[in-house]
Amino acid sequence: MKYIIISLLVLIFGGIVYAQNPVEYKGESINYVDENNNKQGVWKLYSADDNLAPHGSVYLECKFKDNIIDGIVKIKKRKKTIIEITPHISHEEKASFIAFRGNGKISGYIVQGKKGIEVFDSGMNELPEKESEWIKTRIEFLPLYYGGTEKLKDFIKDTAKSHHVEGERGRIMVKYVVDSNGFVQKVQVAKKIDATADPKGLLDKEAIRVVKSFPRMQPGFQGYRFVKVSYVAPINFR
Repeated sequence: MKYIIISLLVLIFGGIVYAQNPVEYKGESINYVDENNNKQGVWKLYSADDNLAPHGSVYLECKFKDNIIDGIVKIKKRKKTIIEITPHISHEEKASFIAFRGNGKISGYIVQGKKGIEVFDSGMNELPEKESEWIKTRIEFLPLYYGGTEKLKDFIKDTAKSHHVEGERGRIMVKYVVDSNGFVQKVQVAKKIDATADPKGLLDKEAIRVVKSFPRMQPGFQGYRFVKVSYVAPINFR
């Protein structure tokens, strides 16, 4: 599975709760991952972009059984379903869709191509650019941190311990992956900016520790499946 690679100068996320399995959010238990790391039950993703769906509202909803999507993926705007996606279990690189735009309806296929996600009509012909872009922007989105930007900043502030770095200063760019279940993995230092000598490597160690301690996030979604997303994000020591 391909990664979406994003370099962030500002950490931007959205949500609220730090439970691992399942997530307790807005009075519901959702996004359950079992002991075998398989998705089970109802999964919901929430919007952080008012242009796609009102901030904090359900943007995507589906059900899983043993890590396989059971039925239809619904992309929503408020309570209205605007896109229905049916993954093809026998064809991992393709899914059917029906999109409801205005008073019209578009049906066709979402395909994982060499250049990324592509959208075709039911005859496998390319859709007009406006229709294609309207669909693509609504079926690809990044992970979100449950709690939002300010909650994430608070978490980093509360988690980073100044006595761990013994007065060393600098900006540590940390690379990490949010996997398709929302767990943070593969944490490593990508770059140091305006850092002191730090002969003991204390800045690196503390930055890695902070990012590794991030609670489970809302995962990313691309086309018709949940995906891994790679980030580069700053941890500042002043």
